[in-house]
Amino acid sequence: MDHHVSDTNARTNPEGLFERILAENPELSSLPQTLAQIISLSSDDNASINQLADVIRRDPGLTARMLRAANSPAFGQSRDVGSINKATQLIGFRSALSFALASSVYSLTESLSGELSRPRFWRHALETAVAAKLLAEVMSSPNAAPATKVDPGEAFIAGLLHDIGMLILDNSFSVRYQEIFNEVEAGGKLCTLETEEWGASHAGAGEFILKQWNIPERIAKAVGNHHIASADLRAENDSLSPLDMCVALANTLTRNRMFDRSGDAVERHELRAELIDKLSLSNESLFGIEEKMAEELITQAAYLQIDVGDKNSMLKDANRALYAQYLLVEDLLKKNRELQDEIVREKTEKSFLKSLHAISGSYNHYLNNANATIQGHVQLLQIKASRGEITDPNGVIDRSSEIIQSSVDVMKATLRAIDELTDMRTVHYHEGLEIIDLEGKIAKERAVIEKLSQKLVPAPIES
Repeated sequence: MDHHVSDTNARTNPEGLFERILAENPELSSLPQTLAQIISLSSDDNASINQLADVIRRDPGLTARMLRAANSPAFGQSRDVGSINKATQLIGFRSALSFALASSVYSLTESLSGELSRPRFWRHALETAVAAKLLAEVMSSPNAAPATKVDPGEAFIAGLLHDIGMLILDNSFSVRYQEIFNEVEAGGKLCTLETEEWGASHAGAGEFILKQWNIPERIAKAVGNHHIASADLRAENDSLSPLDMCVALANTLTRNRMFDRSGDAVERHELRAELIDKLSLSNESLFGIEEKMAEELITQAAYLQIDVGDKNSMLKDANRALYAQYLLVEDLLKKNRELQDEIVREKTEKSFLKSLHAISGSYNHYLNNANATIQGHVQLLQIKASRGEITDPNGVIDRSSEIIQSSVDVMKATLRAIDELTDMRTVHYHEGLEIIDLEGKIAKERAVIEKLSQKLVPAPIES
């Protein structure tokens, strides 16, 4: 099925998009009875393991999958488990509930069409679920802050379903969605392209469909928020719950990604760092989680009987992830080299300025000595004139001495300004409430010198 939504209403009104999807895919608006009852039990704090067993045994397919799980090596049973009651007791209520919910949703989505590689999709989804569950276990440990505690079972389900909106959009608009995938591979942003096309991203579509199915709202909300922006974290967005951030962080940890691109690696690592800080997690705990993820992915895929592809495809994804990490390291090394070059340049500039300052000081010293000599001779002329030892009937010496003295004062002020200028990286500095421009100051002093110099034109000598 492929309906290319091109009308303006669909592009600007996500509610219209969701209504159209449901109208054209009625199977999405009403869940199978078994799944609806399992979801109801997941929202009921008083639900019992016997009630869950009663619901499961009404669905032959789910019953068979649950029995296979209970008899898998993961539980190490010496005898075959032949009844759902024993299977649910062996697995445990919360785990059995998560299994039933995940398995039923997986079966439901098998009926959806589209171009997405399902093994690759579920490989990424399941790895995100595994990461979210492991994160939630750390966040809910006895030493963790109470405000960040998250139920591991809910984190697992939210992680597993976080991209379900992609399946919904792919089912309804497969041709256009494949075009968008190609644009993403070329460097585009998936959520941006989806929103431009339909007025909503796959995260929003996923949140909508899960609410339509009466999945607990906190899980649906975490699905809707799994592409948290760094700006939302920095803005202290109170609407983001620990579960929201847990799933978003899990999504950044996965190696099996939906797209073969490395351009967003730096952005993803920056978001990861901010989420780690926001959730008060240590790097050591993250390393421990990442070490467990690959083995846990294989275990959970076998346990839930979800097709995540063969070993070759998984190795290809691992190689792609490794290459993305390599490019990230290359980018970091490049930035490090640029920073080192900048440091060298700054050191060179500082060394140059230091030398310039020393040279300026030397010139200052010599010119000050010259100024002192000039002043001394001027004063000597003035003294001789005042004693009558030099005849100056027109007062040329007095006028010239005054001008020379003013010029010397201006030169001194200019030299001080140059000395200050060579001692700083910038020509601007604060003094009180006003900003002084040293270059401007020197220009003014130079103008004064030029004006005074014009007055030094020798007066005509009277005969």
